Amino acid sequence: MRDLILYRSNTLAVEQLCEGKSPTRPCRLTFARHRPRSGAGVALVDLGSMGSAGSSFSDWRGRIPAGATCKFRGELIKLGHVVSATSIRNLMQKHGVPTSPRRWRLSRREFLRAQASAIVATDYFTVDTWNLKRLYVLFLMEVGTRRILWLRVTENPNREWVSQQARNLSWELQEQGSQAKYMICDNDKKFPFAFERVLAGEGDPDTSTGSEGSLAAFLQQHGERVLEIERPRRPRQKPAKSDQLDAIRAAREALADDTLAQPRQRGSREALRILLTTREGALKARTQALCQLHALVVGAPEMLCGRLRNLPTDELVRRCLQLRRHPQQCLELQVTSQSLRQIARRAEALRAEAASCEKEIALLVAPSLTAEPGVGPICAGQIICAWSHRGRVRSDAAFAALAGVAPIPASSGQVVRYRLNRSGDRQLNRALHTIVMWRTNHHAESKHYLFRRRTEGKTDREIRRCLKRHLARRIFKLLQRLDSL
Repeated sequence: MRDLILYRSNTLAVEQLCEGKSPTRPCRLTFARHRPRSGAGVALVDLGSMGSAGSSFSDWRGRIPAGATCKFRGELIKLGHVVSATSIRNLMQKHGVPTSPRRWRLSRREFLRAQASAIVATDYFTVDTWNLKRLYVLFLMEVGTRRILWLRVTENPNREWVSQQARNLSWELQEQGSQAKYMICDNDKKFPFAFERVLAGEGDPDTSTGSEGSLAAFLQQHGERVLEIERPRRPRQKPAKSDQLDAIRAAREALADDTLAQPRQRGSREALRILLTTREGALKARTQALCQLHALVVGAPEMLCGRLRNLPTDELVRRCLQLRRHPQQCLELQVTSQSLRQIARRAEALRAEAASCEKEIALLVAPSLTAEPGVGPICAGQIICAWSHRGRVRSDAAFAALAGVAPIPASSGQVVRYRLNRSGDRQLNRALHTIVMWRTNHHAESKHYLFRRRTEGKTDREIRRCLKRHLARRIFKLLQRLDSL
């Protein structure tokens, strides 16, 4: 019986095998569903002839693919020889040719036992207290030893708390030298997307920079092209929402738009953004402290209220810093004096922090921007943060649209007018508004322009919109001349 079947294209290889030589080209075997073409011819080689040629069948088993039982049987069926797969398998095993690769079928339990040292699991459980409050306990357990590695308790497991716990968890695992590579958690809503992002080392997508930030930098570092688009609008008929649907809408809008912007760069621009954010937070906290200070003065005892009432803010802070607590005073007066002094010290520390940030911002902004009338370091820093780098904004019209100062026609009939633009970067819009307000009060050319347009019948709001559009064009030209930040 003939056991190995090769087509005419491999006739030379068959002859070389019969002569005991190494074949110059490999033999190709096909499945039984492909019929040979008419007149193709078939070369047959006996396994015994291979042995008689001076080499055994086991010498050529490396050239025969493992699991070729079905292929051998298919070739035989094409020639009209019906041979069972068992006969072919027995013959291959007799000559030491593996019939099929070994397949491991591990159960889930065996797989977890093998990988238990590299797996940790996290979840929540609740505890009801005696005062009818429910506490949520976030724990981390090592699967291999069933040992609790980490516990945290809160009454409100919101997104910010969970993201911070993810940062703390990654730090503690690194300090302990843990070998964990995989984490198991369920699809509970108390595990937001930011929890996975922080543990993966990509950062929180919504910390101060919106949906870009660290994710855009992470993708760019790995050679991916990142584009910036506006938030996709959901249709009114099917207002469905999910991460997958939002990603599909964003991709469709990106494919339909030919003028996509690049994401903001990091480096000096990111340093400016951090300083601006820190200064803004310090100013807001100082405002809250001053409001609390005025409220305490109103309700203070008459001995304090009479001295501190109707004072300017700076003088009030200075007087409160001089207050001391004396044992001869009543308890209410002692506590009020101490509280006023602590709040004044807090407000003064926040003012110094904001001033320090402003000095660092002044060192980072371009001198060509601060040389413009009305442009200070804060406004210049905000403009640079929105502009980012050359090439991100294609024209002055696009920069005006980004700032929300592009004119929007609202004409009707013979009335030609433009309405307020409420879109764009509102921080950039506030910076341009601050510059325009300063110029209309202190800049000679802007004051002359204001007077001339008033005589033409324009309102002050319309005149300020025209000045903002002109200012956006002027600043964009200055930004395009900047080499680097």
